Amino acid sequence: MRRNIIKNMFQSRSASGFTLLETAIYLTILGLFTVIAIESYRHYTDVQIINENRAKKNQVRIALSNFVAENQRFPCPARPNLPHTHPLSGTEKCITAPIGSCNGLLCSVAGNRDAKWPSNLFLPDADEDPDPIITGGTIPYKALGISFDDTIDPWGGRLSYTVSHYMTNSALFNYDTGVIGYEGWRLVSNSPKVWNWETAKRAPTGSGAPAEDAFLFAIVSHGPDNKGAYNYSGNLIAPCTGTAKDIENCDGDADFINADWNSPIYSLGDNSEYFDDGFSLFTISQESDKWQYASVNEMKNKSGGKVGIGETSPQAPLHIKGNLKADDGFANEFCSENNNCFDPNHIGGPDGIAFKCDAGLMRGIADDDIICTNEIGTSNITPATCSSGFFVTGFDAAGNVICGN
Repeated sequence: MRRNIIKNMFQSRSASGFTLLETAIYLTILGLFTVIAIESYRHYTDVQIINENRAKKNQVRIALSNFVAENQRFPCPARPNLPHTHPLSGTEKCITAPIGSCNGLLCSVAGNRDAKWPSNLFLPDADEDPDPIITGGTIPYKALGISFDDTIDPWGGRLSYTVSHYMTNSALFNYDTGVIGYEGWRLVSNSPKVWNWETAKRAPTGSGAPAEDAFLFAIVSHGPDNKGAYNYSGNLIAPCTGTAKDIENCDGDADFINADWNSPIYSLGDNSEYFDDGFSLFTISQESDKWQYASVNEMKNKSGGKVGIGETSPQAPLHIKGNLKADDGFANEFCSENNNCFDPNHIGGPDGIAFKCDAGLMRGIADDDIICTNEIGTSNITPATCSSGFFVTGFDAAGNVICGN
């Protein structure tokens, strides 16, 4: 119908031209189509960006999860100011400097709490001071086995990476000992949609209640304004300055805001509520299976903590309550429930050392020690001779000679 009206107007005015009213109508119609086209394209690009961010977020999460499962630690950050062509770009840069010191752009700063190690409250320190984090870095893509482009957000900025310092050390790694915190909007109802601004609590993997400021790491896409982000060449795109809300994600401390375009946090208003970060990532995928293949004869505990079998509060890397059956076993000691322990070296002997009696013969083991004697009863032993090439290795319960070579 509309097309016919416009066609008739063009035909009737082909010779005499257009009036001002008709021109205004044409321009209004053209403007409406233009606005619709622009909004459609904007929606299309927004969807593309959201999908790209979601794909990058998932890929980085999987890569980090695999790294932690394999190495029992988080990777150290990479230096942000190296161009992607530099041979050290994307490699780990671990620092051991105390809180308040830096190695280039990577700095050790105070985290949000003093984490208590479930296995030993004196590891890694015995004080009440906050544990450190490493900030100022980017994702070590070479250590994770992903590409450089996988760490670039849709606006050309590198994803930043902050990590709890002790979590980069396999000897101290534990899922419950992160010292990073974040807050953000949480969807509490879908119909109607209701959001709450909350400080996040991370559920521990062991016993205890969820804890604030207990996240192990933070990865952030700094959005269209790129404040705090570095580019392909290793140059800072925009400094982390101002009073906008997104400054929290690039100011170098242990506090972050959960960035998600699907939540009310996203705002381009010219005020303190400005927030344009693309996304953030605070957790990895932890498998329920705690065991991992290590070699043909070995399994590895992926959690880095303690595993209980029949025991809800394990006190050792593997704590079994009940009977254990195995064809082979290796242990430093075997203990009863009342902590009477036996040293396996008394059977196998330590490397290069043979247990022997100073006088007489060893006839057994008891009370975690060898038993020596000067006399051995022979009344029940049946005389016998071993075949050529064999020699006597012992006697069985019936008194018969046992031969071996």
